[in-house]
Amino acid sequence: MGTSRRKIEHLKICANRKVESSHRYFDDLILIHNALPEIDGEKISLRKRFLNRDFTAPIMVSSMTGGHPKTEKVNANIAGSIEELGLAMGVGSQRAALKDPTLERTFRIVRKKAPNSFICANIGAQQIKELKKEDVERIVDMVEANALCIHLNFLQEAVQPEGEVNGEGCLRMIEALCNDVDIPVIIKETGAGISREVCKKLKNLKLGAIDVGGAGGTSFSAVEYYRVLKNFDFWDAQIGDLPQQRKKKMRS
Repeated sequence: MGTSRRKIEHLKICANRKVESSHRYFDDLILIHNALPEIDGEKISLRKRFLNRDFTAPIMVSSMTGGHPKTEKVNANIAGSIEELGLAMGVGSQRAALKDPTLERTFRIVRKKAPNSFICANIGAQQIKELKKEDVERIVDMVEANALCIHLNFLQEAVQPEGEVNGEGCLRMIEALCNDVDIPVIIKETGAGISREVCKKLKNLKLGAIDVGGAGGTSFSAVEYYRVLKNFDFWDAQIGDLPQQRKKKMRS
């Protein structure tokens, strides 16, 4: 199955299935009300400076989509919104556009709609080993990126029928890439989060940031669960299964 078709399947599954992480960590937080704040609410500012750029609020629309003709409109809408609001966004994996140049427009639309915004290019850690320097330059130039995201989606790849599960040498390749590009590199995940142990492995690299917000939102291993299940491969699907889904099947 082609990478492009997989991208539109991901969007359809996210729109129609319950693919949120099984635990929302924000539910563990209780904010204590301050009934006597002694501040002027009109003076509160959400503005934030990050990677030498100013934002109206510390919000970034994380890498989502691109790589299929129908995803162009989605990226255009997101880009138009963050341009208006003064926020940031990342595009989905640009691997599909490296393989098929006709799909570049699904990513280029982002810079067209958000000429002044902070935009992140995006590629998977597994693909770094296959890329030449000119490939990296191409995905950065494609969106005139301010930063480059490298996503660690090994759990998703393990569930995905077409997945690439060889993670050997990725840390070394990430280090080399950080030293080779002129823009900040951001490490992110795709729904299972980044542990303290992994952060310790990464802390000495020349990184711009580590996005630790991967757990608690959309789980792309859960998205792949539905793709695998569609092909009636029940046992492989269990790798990406969510606890609440498993309970439903047990009750039925």
